[in-house]
Amino acid sequence: MPVRSCVSTYVQSNLPELAPCRSRKLPVGLWFEIERGCRCEYMSYLFFHLPPVSDYYDIIAAHLILNPDNTPFVGNPPRKLNVQALSDNFKDCYTTYMSRPEGIGSTNIEVSMPWQPSQIMVDVTNIVKMWYSNILPNRGLALLPDRGGTQNGIWVFASPYHLNWSLHPVLHIYTDERCHACSFVETCNVTLTEQFSCTREVWCFSVWTFVVQNIGDKGVRVRLQDSPDGSVFFDEVPELELAPGKMEVLVNQYFTRFSRVKYRLAEGETGEGRIKLWLQGRQG
Repeated sequence: MPVRSCVSTYVQSNLPELAPCRSRKLPVGLWFEIERGCRCEYMSYLFFHLPPVSDYYDIIAAHLILNPDNTPFVGNPPRKLNVQALSDNFKDCYTTYMSRPEGIGSTNIEVSMPWQPSQIMVDVTNIVKMWYSNILPNRGLALLPDRGGTQNGIWVFASPYHLNWSLHPVLHIYTDERCHACSFVETCNVTLTEQFSCTREVWCFSVWTFVVQNIGDKGVRVRLQDSPDGSVFFDEVPELELAPGKMEVLVNQYFTRFSRVKYRLAEGETGEGRIKLWLQGRQG
């Protein structure tokens, strides 16, 4: 899912009280002013409002996409930049170099920059996972210069205030459905007519079993069934007979996406019996 940056700003060390407001550009780099004998640092900051992710999904990857501005360079573009999660908040139109937020050094991602202007993709998966798991608060990202670099130049990226909407910074978050390791419990009435338990999706479990207990006073027969699509089933063997109070574990012989239990009364029985079913599985 693409998430567009909603707030950004930048700061520069040679104008420490400057608080840019809705700047269309995000400069990052070092600029040496030989006449004044000073080195100016340009740093930029981005914030993304994270959308909720259901408990049924895991985050598997997250990529930050940055697009160069129409004038992508000033001077000789630096060969490396850094991306870090922020430990403090920033505020557009208020944050200055003197009040700039600190980055979290342990989250630093070193980004090798191309020779020619092109879209930049940064793998920020670990940072985004820590945001969602509340290990880190989401206060945004810092785009920082390589302080050890010798290039006298600045990269200039488009901000979320840029007139060209297609150039705005984007965070792409990729998710995959999670299979919960848990126990499903079901109680069924058993008659002479063949019936079936609920169909369960089992293919993302590395280990799983159906446990069946006869909780009635009639003999019952049970058999595991498998299916590739949840609609067409075939029998596993053998069919098992359970006397009242007995319990059996049913383990599949074949790998399919879906499974269920078929059940009926044993020969010679009349009336109605009862069984209890557990599906228990785990990943890894």
